[in-house]
Amino acid sequence: MRSNFVIKLVEAYNQDANTFRDAVEILADDEAKKGNNDIAEKLRLAISHKKGCVNNTAVNNSFIISRASSPIITANLKDKNSSLSLFDTITPSVGFDELFYSPTVSNIFDQIILEWNKSQELLKAGILPSRRILLYGPSGCGKTMAGMALAKSIKMPVAYVRLDGLFSSFLGQTSSNLRRIFESVVKPPQILFLDEFDAVAKKRDDNQEIGEIKRIVISLLQNLDFLPPEVLVIAATNHEHLLDPAIWRRFDISIGIGLPEYETRKRMIETWLNPYKTKTKNVNIDTLAKITDRFNIAQIKNIVLQTIKKNLILNEANAITTNDFLKQIIFLEGYNLSKESLLKFATKLRNSGITIDNIAHITGIPKSTIGDHTSRNKKKVKNEK
Repeated sequence: MRSNFVIKLVEAYNQDANTFRDAVEILADDEAKKGNNDIAEKLRLAISHKKGCVNNTAVNNSFIISRASSPIITANLKDKNSSLSLFDTITPSVGFDELFYSPTVSNIFDQIILEWNKSQELLKAGILPSRRILLYGPSGCGKTMAGMALAKSIKMPVAYVRLDGLFSSFLGQTSSNLRRIFESVVKPPQILFLDEFDAVAKKRDDNQEIGEIKRIVISLLQNLDFLPPEVLVIAATNHEHLLDPAIWRRFDISIGIGLPEYETRKRMIETWLNPYKTKTKNVNIDTLAKITDRFNIAQIKNIVLQTIKKNLILNEANAITTNDFLKQIIFLEGYNLSKESLLKFATKLRNSGITIDNIAHITGIPKSTIGDHTSRNKKKVKNEK
């Protein structure tokens, strides 16, 4: 991180809550442009936790961009050596009605919510509700937010633990920290959310890991086994392939949250554009949904909000079009940093039904070059088949 930006961040913190929030948002946007979407998502989550911040609202005439109300967050146990918090207790504010998942994933969450809302009936029948939920998949697809929405749905606070930040400089202290965390969530019962789960749940047959890490895995397994039934554990990881096989067996349900499908992308874009529908009536949502395949939720939301911010609010445009979004995609995803990546995006646009004339206008690439490149790609695909 650049030193001058750190200075500006500290200065913003000393001014007021909104200035500090805006500075962190700029940092998150910068990380997203570099492809560090996981870092960007966590920065936005972290700033949404900042106590006392009002909603981030930009106003220009009748155009408003606002974030969901911030959750209540409280610091708890601290590491004995570093004095850093081991976890934060969060009262979530975002529900599933504000999030976007495939019908399959949504149905699984509905089932879990139903089980916990009827947990007393299940217990009387000698059956436990699902107590161990593992969320896995690419970064930026809403694993953390899903855990928070689940907590809101069953009306329980969350003990949020960033496991990658749990390691003490004294490795022997890490197992002790784990035990203290697990003991703290029992009374009163909380949802234990273990983020970056692969940090402490790695395969024990990995020869590159030192013995202390393997002992931490054993400690984690033991703590999971001895938790009482009224505690729900949610774990999230971007690297499920690193998890120890014994870890998988500890979870009742494993939910893969992948990149959003076409219909989900379309629904997301429609929802985020709805407050501006009189100014975005010339936007082809089908085209945007096609172009953003292989994009995660965080990327798509950033594209939509950045386009609205740049055109409707900062530049005070009367309306925006599909081309405005496509130009913003080129900028935010860095396709303009090399001719090769820009040509690849041009091919993607052509395959989505956009005319060569329009592609040339958006990208600045000559029509003849676009035509030659797309023709070569079609021949290549045909030969590969």
